[in-house]
Amino acid sequence: MTTKQRDVRYDFLRVIAMGLVIFTHAIGTVPIEGGLGNHPFREIIVTFIFICNPIFFMMSGHFNLHFKGQSITDYKNYYFKKLVGIVLPLILYEIIYYTISFYLIPTPENSPSFIHGLFISITQNYLSSYFWFMYTLIAFLLAAPFLSKMLDAFSPVDEQQFIIVLLLVQLVGWLLKLFNINFAVNSYPFSGWIIYFLLGRLLENTKAIGKLKTLIVVLLVSGSNLLLTMTFPEATNWNLYDLSSLYILFSIVVYLALLKSHFVAKLGKTRIIAFLSQYSFGIYLIHGSIMMLFIKVIHSGNTIINILGIALATYFTAVVINLAIEKIILIPIQRFLLKKYLN
Repeated sequence: MTTKQRDVRYDFLRVIAMGLVIFTHAIGTVPIEGGLGNHPFREIIVTFIFICNPIFFMMSGHFNLHFKGQSITDYKNYYFKKLVGIVLPLILYEIIYYTISFYLIPTPENSPSFIHGLFISITQNYLSSYFWFMYTLIAFLLAAPFLSKMLDAFSPVDEQQFIIVLLLVQLVGWLLKLFNINFAVNSYPFSGWIIYFLLGRLLENTKAIGKLKTLIVVLLVSGSNLLLTMTFPEATNWNLYDLSSLYILFSIVVYLALLKSHFVAKLGKTRIIAFLSQYSFGIYLIHGSIMMLFIKVIHSGNTIINILGIALATYFTAVVINLAIEKIILIPIQRFLLKKYLN
């Protein structure tokens, strides 16, 4: 019996994307005067660091859009594993996050009680925190078995045309939003973050894009974002990142370039990358709580070096705390549940 060899390239991508997530939140959260300010090259920096979310969604699609189950038991096992492996840790870390924010952030006298506030935080207010990503991902994971069967039926031509339509629909929707036009294209079922989730599977057999083409796309997108924000101050509200067609194209070429890189494959084999990758999910879930504490006790300056310091301190503290939580609390509970209830 042969076992599937671990693809260490994705270990490297997890670690880098996790670092970019923390750095992004440090820029947006750490109360330092000016931060990166309105420096024009801020847009170039943001173009590169905001790729963290597309990378995570594409990796999630790569690993979750290969469901081969046929029986009811297969479906039950799939959903139970996601419940124990994804939802359970999410709720635990949300409780930690809310508890810290409840005691650190001043609240009005008429604020709800702790239990009521926690319930609202988990069920409604997640959109105002970094946990929005997890709720979006959970929705995709619910649909993943059916999307897997759909994509299994695709021919290479189907895959190519599907990607083209995804990009075109997103482009039309983005352009219409600039003119405040609400059109039926927004109801297209495969729009929004699910594009990246689907691309994680659709790009698996894509040939490497040449270095020159990759460089052209990177320069085109980062340059256009810089030019637009320098020319039109209101461009910062145009959603130039995340889900604009140009940024999707940018994310695709960078993602493929990293996967095809021998340097990435080599670094992915190192012990430190393997270790950090193993705990990247928990690091993501706990990093906001730790950063909140750091902000309370650390008075930083207004340079990029200080922001990096906060981000690095958050990253490595998150590793230690998450390791303790997983070993002491999460893993024993998860093992018990899987052993007792998994068919």
